[in-house]
Amino acid sequence: MKKDKNLKNAPGVTFKRGWTMVELCVAMIALAILVGISIQSLKPKKFLVGPFAYAGVKNLRTANFEIIDKCNKNTGSVPYDVYGCEPNQGLPDAVTAVPKMLEVYNMNPGDYKGGVPTEGNIDDPYCFEVANAFTVLGEVNCKYNSGTNNDIKLPTGDGKGQNAGVPNFQASNMVAYYHLESPWIRIVKGASTEGSEDTFNATDENDFYKQVFIDVNGNDRPNKIGEDQFPIRIYKLGGEIVPGFCGDGGVSAASNGLYSSEKHSEESASNYKDRCVAQNMPTFGTVANWQETNYPFSYNLYRSYSDPDNPDDRKSSTELLGVSYKEAACKGGRHNMLPREECDKYRNMNPDKYKDTNKYNEAVEYGKGVLNNCTEGEESAFCIVRIARPGMPGLFRLPLM
Repeated sequence: MKKDKNLKNAPGVTFKRGWTMVELCVAMIALAILVGISIQSLKPKKFLVGPFAYAGVKNLRTANFEIIDKCNKNTGSVPYDVYGCEPNQGLPDAVTAVPKMLEVYNMNPGDYKGGVPTEGNIDDPYCFEVANAFTVLGEVNCKYNSGTNNDIKLPTGDGKGQNAGVPNFQASNMVAYYHLESPWIRIVKGASTEGSEDTFNATDENDFYKQVFIDVNGNDRPNKIGEDQFPIRIYKLGGEIVPGFCGDGGVSAASNGLYSSEKHSEESASNYKDRCVAQNMPTFGTVANWQETNYPFSYNLYRSYSDPDNPDDRKSSTELLGVSYKEAACKGGRHNMLPREECDKYRNMNPDKYKDTNKYNEAVEYGKGVLNNCTEGEESAFCIVRIARPGMPGLFRLPLM
């Protein structure tokens, strides 16, 4: 029996129409759009928290350096570019700003709409300058209120009604900032190369810091510290920002996000105000330190050194990738914002991270546990810590401003 060469006419044979290449491409594009929309609607699931947290810190760090640059250009005569700061004195503060504002007010009271400037009625100049550097959504609340602006609060629960947060401002990328208006608190910041408490006390350096919070999506759920809300630490003199922590650092019985060795004799324990909301704390405990985890902030450690064949040229090598801030800072030695004794404690509690002892220095003058690559070789070589840039899923870019 001959086979019917024309299968279309063969009895019992049916054909389904296939997709053309154009139809397939259209379907794939539509699928990509739907995936993108779903990714955005799921925000802030874990894979998106990291990029938004990174953007929150990165944008704030950029603003800090711009403000410091303005402060360094203050001419010392009115009107001032930035109130509350002087050249080489870091970021502005309200206490320093009031006399300068009074100076302007006394020159022409009629031009000053806020009345006689006092710590109770002015905007905190640092908070104001940061907000001015951002594209913001809604209102800006930077009232200093003599250092006790109790209106600022993190959102809780569903973030609606009484649960809604009151930020200093919310940026256009939806990251909200809290407690930028809080007073600068004096701390003792040890030199990065001391290796014992005695050395720490002998080589201390004064600085100031603020415990600030970001919420990667404002009032949107889950509104929990450690999930979409994170504390960060800002240092006044250099404008540096590092992850913060909630919990008792040993200064007082209350949680305060400060290490015991950082308490300055000129400050009372009550000045180190706890700005972590107890009911918002993560379920894994009352003490959470985001300096000791690489989520949502991870860090890289790089070594910068001179080219042996051409000393005027700088080269770099990567020492660590994607680790916690504390690991990168403690192993890097210099450019470390942490007291050295905290690094010693971290090293003792994490022996698995220091298994290859040949890689680490044991000399007190360099700091025990510092990578040899960061202490040995030419004098101009040093290691530097940088926050790691996370990847964004799909076709979306990092929400940097």
